[in-house]
Amino acid sequence: MVKHAVFIQLSVYYLKGDKKDLNNLLDELQHLMDERYDDIRAYQVKPLSEALQIGCAWLPDGLNLFN
Repeated sequence: MVKHAVFIQLSVYYLKGDKKDLNNLLDELQHLMDERYDDIRAYQVKPLSEALQIGCAWLPDGLNLFN
């Protein structure tokens, strides 16, 4: 996942892309998962630049993902 998306928290990643990018990623992941135990979910969310946060920073200082 880290080759394609930004790690947010355990099992949560943010993919900046279009539907084609998402479908390509899901196709790749489907070959890696065990459908008896694993599931993959994708949700459309607002850009990270609009995210709200309370508490300690989850990104290192100086790292900008919003460009």
